[in-house]
Amino acid sequence: MDSRVVICAPSGEDALLAMRVFDAASMSSAVALHVEELIEQLRHGAGCVLLVEEVLTGNAMKIVGDYIAAQPSWSDIPVLLLTRSGADSDVVQRAVAELGNVTLLERPVCSAALLSATRSALCARQRQYQVQGADQRKDEFLATLAHELRNPLAPIQTSMGILKHLHPDSAPVTQLRKVVNRQVRHLTRLVDDLLDVARITRGKVVLKKTGITLASVLIHAVEISSTAMEVKHHTLAIDTPQEGWLLDADHARLVQTIANLLVNAAKFTPPQGLIAL
Repeated sequence: MDSRVVICAPSGEDALLAMRVFDAASMSSAVALHVEELIEQLRHGAGCVLLVEEVLTGNAMKIVGDYIAAQPSWSDIPVLLLTRSGADSDVVQRAVAELGNVTLLERPVCSAALLSATRSALCARQRQYQVQGADQRKDEFLATLAHELRNPLAPIQTSMGILKHLHPDSAPVTQLRKVVNRQVRHLTRLVDDLLDVARITRGKVVLKKTGITLASVLIHAVEISSTAMEVKHHTLAIDTPQEGWLLDADHARLVQTIANLLVNAAKFTPPQGLIAL
């Protein structure tokens, strides 16, 4: 994490005074004389921002607000705003409303108060990076786990196919195959869900849209979710339009969405209940 304090003050004297305070406390800082320079400094990394109220005039508030709004979802850079003594101005109210993570420091502010607020802001920023790092490691673990769990499923399915050919007329074997195949489908769906969670959190979900029919989507969705409904002996009623609907959509994602809805419906429907699609 970059722990620099980026100071933005239109008066070079204000910036120099702040830098001296930070230097004396062995804290890294950099100066920007206007908001455009501030944004450029932030792009190179910063632990927090120290602004004076006077810098947020004209279009400056929007420029800073747009940058903050464009941060990644995990990021919320702290802003320390030095305000005029005894004044609750429109600029300050807008800054609190639009810039998010803002701490107000009324001038004149003593060095101890400035350093205390800055250290708190930097600690909060460090925690953001720690949480983001933990989330990233968790996502990588989920992706690896999902791939590892998928590997044994194919041999199990193959073994069930071989068993069918070896004992085509055996009722006990047929019943066993049905149970195993049902559980394999269930595990496959769980692994696919796990993979999707990993892809979504890592921003790697890609929709592959093609021309598909609604009927094909429903057939596959019902096939995937049938195990959940069979366990509780549900009745599934499907009401589809007589004319075939053509869709421009990602077949796999749409199937999974409807299958998940059916599984959830089965979960919360009493035994022998009716599920309508």
